[in-house]
Order: sequence, then structure tokens, then C-alpha cells
Amino acid sequence: MKTILVVDDEYDLLQTICATLELGGYQPVPAGNGRAALQMIEAERPDLVLTDVMMPYMSGYDLVSEIRKLPDGKDIPTVLMSAIDPSQHPEGSWDKVLPKPFTLDTLLETVEGLIGPD
Repeated sequence: MKTILVVDDEYDLLQTICATLELGGYQPVPAGNGRAALQMIEAERPDLVLTDVMMPYMSGYDLVSEIRKLPDGKDIPTVLMSAIDPSQHPEGSWDKVLPKPFTLDTLLETVEGLIGPD
């Protein structure tokens, strides 16, 4: 089963995304902020990271930057979930931007497009 680290400070959205991923056959691991996510990456070895952009302590941009510095971090696909217009995002090393609001089908299609079905 492929593991997906889901990072969002909005608890209800985090739970909804995790439940959707479970129904899609993936193993979601929730994190409420970027700091917590960085601590989990070593232990969980996720196949994909889905992260919100606007969060306390560490933005999604900073989280992706820190992931890329890890020994295996360049190999982990990352998706930004953001209500910010995609043209307004700075240059970065994430693999995809999932514009908010998104449908749960779009979420699963995005994940499957990056790491395949589980």
C-alpha cells in the first residue's frame, strides 16, 4: 500500500482528504503543519506528500524546500494544495499544484497520476 503524507492545518479538510485517500486504496498519514511533517518523513517514508501552502510555523513552499534537502527527498513527489492562483506561486521544486477548491475525484486522479494506483 502506498503511503501519502497529508499536511494541512485545517483539521476537517485533513480528515476528509485522508478518508478519501483510504477509500482510494492508499495509506494516508496526517500532519497538522510542516514541522510535524518533516519529523514524520523519516519514519514513514511516504510515496507522495500533499501539502497546503498557507500554514503556521512553515509554509508548504518551505516544507517542499526542506524535503528536497533530505537524502531521498528529491525522489518524493510533492503536490501543493492551494487557493492561490497557480500563476502567483514562486518558482519551486514541487511536482504539481492542486487548486483549491478541488473535488475528491480530482484529488485521487492527481495522486494516481503521480504514483499510480495502489
